[in-house]
Amino acid sequence: MELLTPSQKEALYLISKIDEFNKFYLAGGTALTIKYNHRVSQDFDFFTKEILNFEKIAQEIDIKFSIKWISRAKDTLHFLINTANNELVSISFFYYPYKLLKPLEYLAVYSLNLASDEDIACMKVIAITQRGSKKDFFDLWFLLKKNKWNLFILKNLVEEKYKNFPFWIFLKAVTFFEDAEKEEYSQDVIERNWQKIKDFFRKEVKKFYLTQI
Repeated sequence: MELLTPSQKEALYLISKIDEFNKFYLAGGTALTIKYNHRVSQDFDFFTKEILNFEKIAQEIDIKFSIKWISRAKDTLHFLINTANNELVSISFFYYPYKLLKPLEYLAVYSLNLASDEDIACMKVIAITQRGSKKDFFDLWFLLKKNKWNLFILKNLVEEKYKNFPFWIFLKAVTFFEDAEKEEYSQDVIERNWQKIKDFFRKEVKKFYLTQI
């Protein structure tokens, strides 16, 4: 957890006091940062497949913390929590009905549930398909390399998690980099590896299609 800032650590400690916090799990880039210190990640994105009363959770957040609401809906909460040094940390809670492929990993120091690499990789596939940022490409590249997965393994995971997902759309999206390259800011570790990431996905997609012939 070395790449988490003191404000992020404080925010994580604070929100762990929410009554139903143990029903959520952390996914996304910050979950990977906590596990692997692979890059800096700013936001905490929590998910649950349980049907919870989000308005009740929002009321508890209002009472317990100094926050600024970004959005507040039936199945989504997004807010900035104020920490002791007046830094704001972005927190989101989402209802996410999809199955977990692997058991959650538990981090006792914050009573925190972390999504598995398999589940995070599938969620990154969705992010890239919808309109991926450089960090999404980086995270998925990191996971594929670390776990020695190819696109066939990834396809099987995605189709298990999201029934009837059109994987061919992802294959197009994962080699379309123009939108991601319009971003004004990216981290040094991503920029240093960006050409490798593009080459990797182009090569993997080509290998995938060649085996289909």
